[in-house]
Amino acid sequence: MLGTNILLLLTDTLLSVYAFFVVLRCVFMLSGVNFYHPFVQAVVRLTQTPVLFLRVVAPIVWRIDLAAWLLAVLIKVLQLALIFMIQGGSPPDLPNLISMAVIQTAIVALYIYIFAIFILAVSSWFVSSAQAINHPFIALVNGVSAPLLIFIRRFIPTSGVIDFSPMIALLGLYIVLMTLKSLIH
Repeated sequence: MLGTNILLLLTDTLLSVYAFFVVLRCVFMLSGVNFYHPFVQAVVRLTQTPVLFLRVVAPIVWRIDLAAWLLAVLIKVLQLALIFMIQGGSPPDLPNLISMAVIQTAIVALYIYIFAIFILAVSSWFVSSAQAINHPFIALVNGVSAPLLIFIRRFIPTSGVIDFSPMIALLGLYIVLMTLKSLIH
């Protein structure tokens, strides 16, 4: 029993962390962040070999790295199948397993955007705009969340110094997140 729990913990943790980095790579490319940022470079190096292998069947379309997204889904499929087998059950049929993996990959991407917007909003309380531009971490977080916030700002009126776009973005992301989670359960 203890050995099974340890194996389950290790399998779930290692595959979840690697899937997170692959989805983070996808989000970085989709958002158009600075490719030469040291953290972005580390994420790219960490995920480069399997992505290049899959690039043969899944190219880059616009700013969407289909090979990286495919890798993230395949990792989630492997993770789900291994978890079912470690727990002593048989994994669901392949179409259900793939749909669960796609939904879980989308949930990871949503959490990345939620945390980026939350970090950006909280940092605005402590760091001035001039300092935020020069801070590498805040610039990266801003690069991730900026496309979504700019899109929302097109539809809401400005209200002086208060920017409501992060709140609206978070609300929308949480609604999508709740919808996706309801599809899994």
